[in-house]
Amino acid sequence: MVKKEEIAQAIVKAKESEKKRKFSQSVDLIVNLRKMEFKDPSKRFNLELTLPKGLGKNKKGALFAKRIMADEAAGKIDKIIREEELEKLSKKEIKKLAEEYDFFLADVTLMTVIGKKMGTILGPRRKMPKPLPDVKALPVILPKLKNTVLISNIRNGELVLHASIGTEAMSDEDLVTNAMTILNAIIAKIPSEKENIRSMIIKTTMGKPVKIEVAA
Repeated sequence: MVKKEEIAQAIVKAKESEKKRKFSQSVDLIVNLRKMEFKDPSKRFNLELTLPKGLGKNKKGALFAKRIMADEAAGKIDKIIREEELEKLSKKEIKKLAEEYDFFLADVTLMTVIGKKMGTILGPRRKMPKPLPDVKALPVILPKLKNTVLISNIRNGELVLHASIGTEAMSDEDLVTNAMTILNAIIAKIPSEKENIRSMIIKTTMGKPVKIEVAA
């Protein structure tokens, strides 16, 4: 069983061993699984978790909206793509949006159009828009999306799960809390923590990995 103290020690070591950069690096948790079969896609991981201590960085979001919703949402989200603009977007422009923005929301009535026009680009990037029924929901939805991570092997069924737990600028305690939130969510989805987790790794974006072995 992985102890909270082991994760805390690995986080400290990962941050201390890395030379200072001009930017705040992400701190990632990698969980290596074993003795699991993911040939059936329905058994694969596809979890969205809102981290209790946040991600320590500002994720950018965009909204696809018809006129009334676009007017009401003005100034409340990073970018608004109006219905008339959506219809004119080229594949190159869609790819640029996918690279620039971390998540998307959309007027419920535009979801079908977006799926047909942008699904092949946003889908593989796991950035298909979430439906927004009412602009009044933005103050609740946005903070969650800005601090949400995806834990998934849905595309390839690999025995490796990867997620950010924050940035090196965050306190060790907050990073530990986020890491434990992710780990507990993974443990809840597997038959046995002892049998199915081979090891875990904590690493910064450009740093060396710090490995935590899990005894079988």
